[in-house]
Amino acid sequence: MAKAGKLTPFMIFATQRTGSNWLMGMLDAHPAVAAYDELLLPGATDSGYWGRTDLEFFEPYYARERKHDHPAARAMWSFRYLTELYASRRATGAIGMKLMYSQLWKNPWVSVYMMRHRIRVIHLVRRNLLDIAVSLETLKVRTQPHAWKGQIVDTPTITLDPDTLVSTLEALNFRIRVARLLLSVMLVPHLELAYEHLVANPSLIVDVFAFLEVDAPPDSVVSRFTKLNTSSKHDVIGNYTEIELALKGTDFERFLDD
Repeated sequence: MAKAGKLTPFMIFATQRTGSNWLMGMLDAHPAVAAYDELLLPGATDSGYWGRTDLEFFEPYYARERKHDHPAARAMWSFRYLTELYASRRATGAIGMKLMYSQLWKNPWVSVYMMRHRIRVIHLVRRNLLDIAVSLETLKVRTQPHAWKGQIVDTPTITLDPDTLVSTLEALNFRIRVARLLLSVMLVPHLELAYEHLVANPSLIVDVFAFLEVDAPPDSVVSRFTKLNTSSKHDVIGNYTEIELALKGTDFERFLDD
């Protein structure tokens, strides 16, 4: 199902807790797509936690190859690393990795590589910003970032700070707006995909495969990952009434009902 002689390099561009691993799992379930983890993850020393494991993270690669720890050297080795990532492979039509907003801010030269090589970008957003805030807080309690399909995971009760929540949601919204602006300035092919829309209608993954220029598989693809927080916000947020008052009259009040 890979188109002959055609290889599409791509990145899943997102902030944390937006379902990027779930999407990565769906893409990697396609026989002609190779989807990798956050290969630029700071401090990573292994060869993949959640995605494919046949390619080591950038940090151990750079530690082994570098002669000098200089920004220019880091940029050069980043380019070489990405070139190795996107090298042609048998029966593979698209190769990609996850790139978090924060990782691009810390490695700005990657944007140059993306523009030069026309890397296709799947910009994954979670429209309900309150869900991101809740997910970040439950992660602190649970200390388990992801769950495999069929795995039973308890949902803890968390407390959100009503005094800082609005500013937190404003910051999340600002990051998404900056990411959108950056993609438009970079002029790279990009597709914005809302996590909520894909959850409600998994068949939208066909549009993603079309964007990556690989044929849709004959059978539906299923991610190895599953949603961690399945309870309502009213059940998860221990101080729900306080949060309801804090968001009342703001642009974020609607997120309580989603």
